[in-house]
Amino acid sequence: MERQIKLGLVEFRDDHTEPPFRKAHIRPIPEETEDSQFGSEAEDDNGDEGDDSDFATQVRGSYFYKQSQVSVKYLRNLMGAKVFTNPKDHEELAKLIDYVTPNDRNALIMDFFAGSGSTAEAVFKANATYGSNHRFIMVQLPESLEQAEASTTGTAKKTVQAAIKMMKKNGRPLVLSEVTKERLRKAGSAAIEGPCDPSWKKDVGFRVLKVDTSNMKDIYYRPDELKQADLLEAVDNFKPDRIPEDLLFQVLVDWGVDLTLPIRRETLQGKTVFFVDDNALVACFDTGITEELVKELAKYEPLRVVFRDNGFVSDAVKINVEQIFRQLSPSTEVRTL
Repeated sequence: MERQIKLGLVEFRDDHTEPPFRKAHIRPIPEETEDSQFGSEAEDDNGDEGDDSDFATQVRGSYFYKQSQVSVKYLRNLMGAKVFTNPKDHEELAKLIDYVTPNDRNALIMDFFAGSGSTAEAVFKANATYGSNHRFIMVQLPESLEQAEASTTGTAKKTVQAAIKMMKKNGRPLVLSEVTKERLRKAGSAAIEGPCDPSWKKDVGFRVLKVDTSNMKDIYYRPDELKQADLLEAVDNFKPDRIPEDLLFQVLVDWGVDLTLPIRRETLQGKTVFFVDDNALVACFDTGITEELVKELAKYEPLRVVFRDNGFVSDAVKINVEQIFRQLSPSTEVRTL
């Protein structure tokens, strides 16, 4: 610090109660770099001067003052009612996101306590303002709004009641995570309707995933306890309440496929087929799959294809699947669940 002061890189304020701040130059001087203590080189190996990408960034202050009611009023206008108490200021969060991602314009922003969704909207704001294309992962427990209503009083109770009224009007479950999702829908629409940097792809879509138990049936007995009658129950090894989308995302996780890739659903020969990122993965979890359908899917030459283990119309078709893909699409990885 003493060295920085001697070099004139620390600026003291007139008011001694205010903290000093570090002076930053648009084009850094040699003394500002860490390696200047050992003799910084002004040129690279080719003798050329560094480009403008090495410009310094002004260090943000450790604190600032702003009325909290600004974000409260904004969210109330966006949602049409006051449905959350003391939301974070998404505009300030957007500035912070841009500040910490100067070298990564496609960063992944995570918030494990999403709340009203301020961080997610801040990502929209940062992208629209600064031309980045950041993505986000928000995590929020489905906290009961009815329980929150019963445990609060005064203004906080009225806020929860307003959130409950909105969720009932929209036909949504009465949980906090639904309020978060509703804000993201409204914030996304507002972001693309406002001024946008041309470098932003205007992607405001989001996908909602929930933590759950395995799709596979639970097995609680040892092999030596298995009876012949139990074998019929093992023909279909999925839990009866699971839908094809559940199985699809299990496959995506198992294969390490990006969960944000676009998914298209088509009906081929009367069967529902999922196409993930066109040909990154093709999946069909219907029963009664014929050899004709397998050949049609092979023509797409997908990188991966997956079927239900008991989904084939006959054992002969199941046995021939790999051979069909080996002939028509040899690079396809075939799997059954």
